[in-house]
Amino acid sequence: TEFQNKLKKLATFSTIEGFWRIYLFLKRPSQIESNVNIYLFREGPGIIPMWEAFPRGGCWLLKIKKKTEGKGVLGSLWNDLVHAFIGEAFEEPTVVGLSLAIRKSEDIICLWNEDNRCQEITLNIGAKAPAYSLSMQHLSICYPPAVNPSCVSACRVTSEDFRYCSGSSSSSSASACNSASCAS
Repeated sequence: TEFQNKLKKLATFSTIEGFWRIYLFLKRPSQIESNVNIYLFREGPGIIPMWEAFPRGGCWLLKIKKKTEGKGVLGSLWNDLVHAFIGEAFEEPTVVGLSLAIRKSEDIICLWNEDNRCQEITLNIGAKAPAYSLSMQHLSICYPPAVNPSCVSACRVTSEDFRYCSGSSSSSSASACNSASCAS
């Protein structure tokens, strides 16, 4: 596709040492110009930073408002999420990548997972994201209904808890997955 043709692979690494050799020389988010996207994804067959590559997937979407005092929030959050992803802190193999979109009014970080059919797993991924400790005045977090609206319709996050709304319910706790929805 046209989008795939525009992607440029900057580097590949397979060890923590290889990661640091690359990461130390990358621009920090505050140094990246507007309308640039950065992707950090696992390598593997079919793993491409495109919605179409994950028809049963989705992402935790973190929007950071552009404020003078919010600039450090983006850099800190991106750094924490990159380290959590590389260090496998999410403890979930369905987490396949991170993306950073630098925009004029707000920046967006997405934590991608390839399968959102299990509500419990999706919630656990979001709960392990380092973002919950940051000031909510600069940050909004949600899991949009990008691909499978019947499974994941919306979420709201406050400093007290993660809210995940499925279907017409607005419960703040995840319901247990049934075996059919969590099957590979």
